[in-house]
Amino acid sequence: MSEPEREKSRLIQGVIMLSSTKKTAVIAGLLTLMCVLLFAGCDILIPPGGNSGGPSSPSNGGKDPPTAQQPKGGIDLNEIAARPDVPLKYIAEASGELVQLSRDGEIDYSNMTDGYVMVKYTGDPTSEASDIKVGIITPNDERGMYHDSLPQDGEFHVFPLTEGDGVYVVSIFKRREGNNYSQLLAVEIDVVMDDELKPFLIPHYKIVFASESLSVKLAAELTKENDGIVRKVESVYNYVIDNIRYDKDKALSAVSGELLGYIPDNDQILRSKMGICYDYATVTTAMLRSVGIPSKMIFGYASVGSGSDPVYHAWISVYSSESGWVDKIIEFRAEDWTRMDPTFSSSANDKTMAKFIGDGSNYTDSFLY
Repeated sequence: MSEPEREKSRLIQGVIMLSSTKKTAVIAGLLTLMCVLLFAGCDILIPPGGNSGGPSSPSNGGKDPPTAQQPKGGIDLNEIAARPDVPLKYIAEASGELVQLSRDGEIDYSNMTDGYVMVKYTGDPTSEASDIKVGIITPNDERGMYHDSLPQDGEFHVFPLTEGDGVYVVSIFKRREGNNYSQLLAVEIDVVMDDELKPFLIPHYKIVFASESLSVKLAAELTKENDGIVRKVESVYNYVIDNIRYDKDKALSAVSGELLGYIPDNDQILRSKMGICYDYATVTTAMLRSVGIPSKMIFGYASVGSGSDPVYHAWISVYSSESGWVDKIIEFRAEDWTRMDPTFSSSANDKTMAKFIGDGSNYTDSFLY
């Protein structure tokens, strides 16, 4: 069994344990949470028959990546950043109407119908950032539990409800020893969304952007003369793949565990013009959401088929009223597109890579954000 398969098996076992306690022990007991790195290197593989047009990775020998397309000029990011703030249509807030709290934290679920909750930790600070976690058990038993570190800054942070209508259990956990976490606070909520797209329009703890962000101002500039979703998506997507190169050193840091709990700084990624798959995906998603286009960031596995282990990866999916959720494109045509994988396509120069990205059989979704 390959390491990704073993990881999947461990995750499934954890999901079974947590799902079986959704309405009882989850609210009261001591849980063991698996600390799964949600972007373990974002390894890049070249499909059979492809050229060396994509960066290599620890999975294919750790060779130096070929030179990617150089960043293209034409836009002065300093000038864009100095522009006035751009109003956002959707902004998350803690309304204080529906709240579960204790001395250690607070869960504000006042806006659950908009597809998110607000969570903050108010207990004693600890030495490790990963000591405090938010766990969200979703109605989707196949995905089970989402969990991630909660900053110990006493501030609210936005956590999306991405699995549609149904019963969610939102909890705050604190590490006791090793991977043993005790529950500090939990609430069970029965969610009926006002609009199933809203969770994919708001900024949240993994996809960070605000009115003053460079990413938001740049997206407004790139799409100001575009009519329709396809052209707006094309402008943002092409900018990202033309101006951000794959960062092998950062990928190696992720594989070694140095980036555990890492959240991309989208503005910094745009300025440095380098990133790993998580960076490509969150920058693109943030920019599209800021101009009102529903976008998912997806974590899962990409595989080139027999002889190669699947690698953990991040890509995106975009919604249009005509096509629904588009998760099968990378070529832009006159009126539509296919699965969008900005990491792979940043170095894709041939039809083989385009076919690989466009073939949904090479991708397995694990988590949606």
